[in-house]
Amino acid sequence: MTLLESVKNLLKNLKLPLNYANDRASLPEVTLLTRKEKGKVRYYSYNTKTKGSKYINDNKSESIKALEEKLYKKKLESTLKTEIKNLKKVEKILEKTPRWETVYYDMPEEKRHLIKPFELKPIKLNEQDVLNWKLRNRARRNIKTPNKTMNGEYVKSKSELIIADRLHAAGVPYVYEVNLGLAEEHTGMFVTWNPDFKVLNVRTGKEYYWEHLGKVDDPEYLAVCMFKIETYWKNDIVQGDNLIITMETSTSALNTEYVDMLIQKLLK
Repeated sequence: MTLLESVKNLLKNLKLPLNYANDRASLPEVTLLTRKEKGKVRYYSYNTKTKGSKYINDNKSESIKALEEKLYKKKLESTLKTEIKNLKKVEKILEKTPRWETVYYDMPEEKRHLIKPFELKPIKLNEQDVLNWKLRNRARRNIKTPNKTMNGEYVKSKSELIIADRLHAAGVPYVYEVNLGLAEEHTGMFVTWNPDFKVLNVRTGKEYYWEHLGKVDDPEYLAVCMFKIETYWKNDIVQGDNLIITMETSTSALNTEYVDMLIQKLLK
């Protein structure tokens, strides 16, 4: 993905949070103040027009939440507008900027054989890079199951255990069920999903999401999977690019040779 494509994707993905921040019609037209009195935090609503404040009883937690949500949305809207404005400036600059990769192909065809074009080779990530990646992608809290991986975390199924241990044995960094925010087309909101694995190719620095579909012969389960995959590609997570999918049925178990092939082909 080029830098220009990345900027365009960022602009596209910022539309939903901006719509969310703009939706303040039902929220009160006052702000929330806090004061610490005798070691206890007390909440007050403050009217910017009358300059008056009113104590909010602790029992009215919904009023407190509504006021704080309004402040959050105002700040979110301001930050998003600044980010979008700056990204649009970068987008215009990049659209007018020639890419260095095209220089070779702009040379006369009959002379290209005389030139060895520059190739940008990815730099292998070191241990600190991998550690930082894992810290940025902390998985959600583990729930104990009988399936404990070689890495020491617990996974929900035996097939996930196989995949995790194969990744670990191959030296491929991964996190299990990382939180992933996705734009959900039908509701117009962001939803948080937990892909089975997020993995990292240390050689290229490319990230992948890995979903294992464990009951594809179950029609109801398959319908959910189809919806999930569709939402993924609408958020630029696409099989064949940055999404890995493995499957099994009640009569056909996960093929471990196929898992090893995927690891060697995409992640090593």
